Amino acid sequence: MRWRRVLAVLGMTLPACHSGTATDPPAPVPVRLVAGVGAVCAIMSDATIRCWGENRFGQLIPHGGSTAVDAPHATVDFPTQLPGLADVRDFSNGQDHSCAIVGDEGRLSCRGSNGFYQLGVDDISHGVVEVSGVPPAVQVQLCGQCTTMLDRDGAVWYWGSCTDLLEASPEKRRVAFSQRFISIRNLGCVQCGITEAHEVWCWGSNFEGAFGDGKSDDTPVNHAPTRVPGLTGVVQLAPTCAVDSAHRVYCWGMNNSGQLGQGTVGTLFDPPQPPLQVAQLRATQVERAANAACALEVDGHVSCWGTGYKGVLGNGPPKGQNPSGNAYPDDSPVPRRVKGVANVIGLAVGWGEFACVLLADHSVKCWGDNECSEVGVGPDPLGYRYEPFPRDVRF
Repeated sequence: MRWRRVLAVLGMTLPACHSGTATDPPAPVPVRLVAGVGAVCAIMSDATIRCWGENRFGQLIPHGGSTAVDAPHATVDFPTQLPGLADVRDFSNGQDHSCAIVGDEGRLSCRGSNGFYQLGVDDISHGVVEVSGVPPAVQVQLCGQCTTMLDRDGAVWYWGSCTDLLEASPEKRRVAFSQRFISIRNLGCVQCGITEAHEVWCWGSNFEGAFGDGKSDDTPVNHAPTRVPGLTGVVQLAPTCAVDSAHRVYCWGMNNSGQLGQGTVGTLFDPPQPPLQVAQLRATQVERAANAACALEVDGHVSCWGTGYKGVLGNGPPKGQNPSGNAYPDDSPVPRRVKGVANVIGLAVGWGEFACVLLADHSVKCWGDNECSEVGVGPDPLGYRYEPFPRDVRF
């Protein structure tokens, strides 16, 4: 008591005593999903990142060991926090490397293979690299062995093998274009972006009609930025699909698996198509797999169309019970709602034919190709390498 009176004279007090135990901070939850060629990542509410899927080249968790497909570190079976990354603002994973934008200063940290200089350094190896020689980044996009970033002034930079494997370079090059971009997306040798005028422009190779002009490059060609015709008011972009301000969905390019959502299936010999509206869909987001697409509808449901390969459409039938006798579910050239998911607030689709959704309660469900644990539930005990229905992913 004497010490309390002395402290009171000095204008000080002792902290009050409380019974019970201290309250632990809430556990971090997923707030955004991103998918690449063979992996999925969740940016968490504490700005860390957790990933699952292919890790042969240390693109998720660096290992410095063998890149064999049967190496013990070749896959990350369940959501695992990536070491050395905090305060993550954006993230993208490509075929064999990944990059994160870190902190208010927009630093770019990349990891994985550097076989084609995609990490931005002149050292053909793999590891973790803090990228230098570029302005602060606000968005990063990877695909294949190409790294593309958007800076704060709306300019786009790229390095690695973005057009032709023979032209791979660690040099950071700026896309020669007078307009400012507000968002970018990558598709292999094709890079596209939304301008401040909400138009879509693409550059690089016109792979499978990615420019929407009905043409296609037989070999990689480094085209200057070209406007995709017929699209205005675009607010969200995926490779060869887009959503406009009226929630209309458009897709263009090849339709050999019904991936344009027009109710027809073409062939590989048909010419690519210009942008076509996917009828009866009102969406806030659209994402592409190699030969399929999925859209997050305004009512919180998800619809998918195109190839059913490896169960990417999310509608079964059960593994081993396909009535058509095929190893994988059938195609659908029109959008079909994925059963068992509602109240969706985020969508990620991988180029390797898998998909994940983020629900309003911050839970995650995935389906499709699971050969490298892309679904986040570990290997199937019966040896099946795909999941035809949505599965809960545990964090």
